[in-house]
Amino acid sequence: MGTPRLLLSINDSNVSALLDIAATHSFAKPEYVDQITTKRVSSVALGSNATSMETTGTGIVAGELQGQRIEVPVLIAPNLREDLILGFPWFTGPNTASGSRS
Repeated sequence: MGTPRLLLSINDSNVSALLDIAATHSFAKPEYVDQITTKRVSSVALGSNATSMETTGTGIVAGELQGQRIEVPVLIAPNLREDLILGFPWFTGPNTASGSRS
């Protein structure tokens, strides 16, 4: 079985989002962030293997999931291997069943 993913429409492009319920945040490459809310370079620990990833701020990724508009708060990660990672806060946010994140 492969890694769970969702296909989102962001800025007229189809983007594969990795689903990671163990991630403490959602992450996105800068090119998918519509609205930057803060700019601050920091480091985020990844998993239990003591690695880290640099983030450059926070923002909002806006797109569509199955015809529903969504807005996902993210940490901006320029060196992210995936385009978008939807972490635990996305799964537990308001209106999860309808896909609304506003």
